[in-house]
Amino acid sequence: MKFIQLCGPGRVGKSTISDIIHLAASSHGFIPVCIPFAKALKQEAADKGFGKEVDPEGYRHYCQKWGAGRRKQDEDYWINKVRAEVEECKQAELELKRAGAEKFEHLIIQDDVRYINELAYGLEVDAYQLYITPGDRDLPEMDEAWRLHESERTATTVECGNKDYCQMFDEFIVNDLDMDRLVDLVYDRFATWVTADEHSPDIITETYRAGLNPNPDFEPILEILELVDGVKEMMEEIEDEETNDSDS
Repeated sequence: MKFIQLCGPGRVGKSTISDIIHLAASSHGFIPVCIPFAKALKQEAADKGFGKEVDPEGYRHYCQKWGAGRRKQDEDYWINKVRAEVEECKQAELELKRAGAEKFEHLIIQDDVRYINELAYGLEVDAYQLYITPGDRDLPEMDEAWRLHESERTATTVECGNKDYCQMFDEFIVNDLDMDRLVDLVYDRFATWVTADEHSPDIITETYRAGLNPNPDFEPILEILELVDGVKEMMEEIEDEETNDSDS
């Protein structure tokens, strides 16, 4: 069983690249299965009557709020949902192999990696971890409030050139390509993604991993996130002081 994870800011094209990887996997003899971390969350949203096509704003708000609530209770809640589905795939793979099927090996594709513990899960399963960046391309909805949600924090920090974050990824893809060139890139790189044991040595990846390509469009977002962190920390300190005063 192989794993490929995709991380990057919202609207950068992760789902599109995931779809192309799905096609490339099939042509290379794999059984591709997309198991995003938000799969269970989206199902719960659908059960509550929230649909992305019907009410995209309400759907996004519900997913962000409900997803954060579950993580607050248990930071690995959604990861454990993925683990359960991966175990089912492992069992299916084993049964196909025992039956002598020509095609049995699964490729798990996760196109919505947003949190550090999701990247840690990727290391646990030896995933090839791709970061999709827009480069100099303007992303849509840069001024939308959802860019300030905690689910965008990892990508925002990478885009601002934080070296510790940038070095977590095996390869960087600058998605400023038209569809034909993007398809060619995925098919050209696919064999490496499912066989490589180390990060890519290409110059683009090395430059991004060193934090040398900060994207100024994301700097104001990170500044706001850090300001919010500072306010939260100050409020927690005040609450601790009030609790200590009441105890004494």
